[in-house]
Amino acid sequence: MMNKLFLPIALVCLALPAVAQTSYNVTVKGLPQGARAYLLSRETKAVLDSVSADAAGNALFSGKVPAATIASVSLQKDFRRVVCDIILDGDELQLRRIEGEPAELQKGSAANKAFYEGLEGVRQAGKQTQQVYSDYAQMRKQYENNVPDKEMDKLRARLQAIEQQNLSALAECLQKNRGNMASLATLLVFSRELEPAFLGEYLQDYPFAKSEGLKPIYSMLEQEARKAPGAKVTDLVMNDLQGKEVHLTDWVGRGKYVLVDFWASWCGPCRAEMPNVKAAYEKYHDKGFEIVGVSFDSKKTDWEKAVADLGITWPQMSDLKGWGCAASDTYYIKSIPATILFDPEGRVVDTDLRGQKLAKTLSRLLK
Repeated sequence: MMNKLFLPIALVCLALPAVAQTSYNVTVKGLPQGARAYLLSRETKAVLDSVSADAAGNALFSGKVPAATIASVSLQKDFRRVVCDIILDGDELQLRRIEGEPAELQKGSAANKAFYEGLEGVRQAGKQTQQVYSDYAQMRKQYENNVPDKEMDKLRARLQAIEQQNLSALAECLQKNRGNMASLATLLVFSRELEPAFLGEYLQDYPFAKSEGLKPIYSMLEQEARKAPGAKVTDLVMNDLQGKEVHLTDWVGRGKYVLVDFWASWCGPCRAEMPNVKAAYEKYHDKGFEIVGVSFDSKKTDWEKAVADLGITWPQMSDLKGWGCAASDTYYIKSIPATILFDPEGRVVDTDLRGQKLAKTLSRLLK
């Protein structure tokens, strides 16, 4: 009886397909002797493996993953000290760590080679950026920390040109490798450096669209869309300085042009910009202009003191969660100062209006 039962079960087990796995064998050279290195998934953020570098500074990772994936080797259990980014696709990998630069790929699959060829443009942009900052340091000495505006404008122009060069290199790598995992690696590692409009278009009908690692990018694009010109206001619910719950829509969409000013007491550039914001408020408030300050502070006392010290008289709101505040994710605010201008119906007019740009926009809208 037992044999009769066992036979069908055994046959069923034999009929089940084997779960495909991808082997990895990764050697990273040039690490600090004895340093603990971690193999991290760029897609799930999980720690896949960890080893210690030997006396020669070499670390060898060997094992299997459920499927080909994008990974990073880091000297911490997170992505703050990444040594290199790689594609685990079954081929043996050998890399050499280079301090301050992308690692050198010495052996790897075609997809890894394509990815690292694309990194060459990033490497060159990095070197040029370092040169600009070196030139700036020399100018500070030359002009005794008072670099003329004309020279600063030249430095900014150089940085902007380098940024465009970097974007072009990344875009070229993505277009060239759309059908292989080099494109996915580029997206996961450099998404913050790519323009949202480019990403949105590139990801249409993308072969690796279901990658777990792309979820933050899709979320970012959704958040960015909320501040695109013409977008209807998305509400925020926070407290005012008196601790009363308020809504952004208490002001936005109520018949006035409303500038939402994202700032914080600890933000030097925010405080430096405040005289321009005050000037705009004083000139146009009676003509149908309002400002709502959304603070990225985490301590109410700091927020209160800054409002008093800066002479801010317009409405304020905050959930006192710093960079973890609702505004950060709702509108993808990752640097401050930042602004969104809404029209009287509560639709976005423009973003990042500061200084003369803010003054000119308001003079056109509120003649």
